Amino acid sequence: MTEQKTQQLTLDLSNDQSFDADEYIVLPANQKFVQQLINEENLPQTSPLTILFGMTQSGKTHLAHVWQHHFNAQFLPDEYLKVDDVNITELAKIIGQGAIIIDDIDQKPLCEKTIFHIINMAIQAKQRLLFTSSKPLLLWDIALPDLLSRLKAAKHIEITAPDDMLLETILIKSFAEKQLNVPENVIAYILPRTDRSIAAIVKLVGKIDEYALQENKPITRTMVAKMYDNDLI
Repeated sequence: MTEQKTQQLTLDLSNDQSFDADEYIVLPANQKFVQQLINEENLPQTSPLTILFGMTQSGKTHLAHVWQHHFNAQFLPDEYLKVDDVNITELAKIIGQGAIIIDDIDQKPLCEKTIFHIINMAIQAKQRLLFTSSKPLLLWDIALPDLLSRLKAAKHIEITAPDDMLLETILIKSFAEKQLNVPENVIAYILPRTDRSIAAIVKLVGKIDEYALQENKPITRTMVAKMYDNDLI
């Protein structure tokens, strides 16, 4: 993991995005999330589980890889999450080997009993757990009371919406990922009009790029304004 004072950012902007922990560059806007994730060298007494949640494409998976690198963790394959007759002995062996990550837990078909077993095994083995989710626990719709109790006891970290400086960095980076060098007045025009989320910016840049290719014209403030006026973005 690298700290730099320059305004650079590694984002989940494409399907071939690298999640190498060494490529995650810490900015003031996201430094607090990194610190909250890895600032405890000793296993917390209350719960071995941390739940990292935030909107789609907010950087959760990349932060999970930072956590993986820091604690020498492994991602648990989905096959261990779906059924209630999972091989408990095999699962316990995996958890006993080290820290475990379940990414996008709210997006997967889960067996609540299995998740409950996983948390209990981590407690017994004194191993860390990290779950990532696009939704807070309140919206998970957990039916098993014992599991809900375990989840509530976890450390919860929310990745909040980016501030203005980070939004601008994301927008510039999104265009750069598509090898587009747009004028500063285009960036200035978009910022107060776009939804304040990484996912929205990535989608918007894709639409602008597609429109510019169709029109066979460079991206200008006039073009982007026309797209807004015609509800194309």
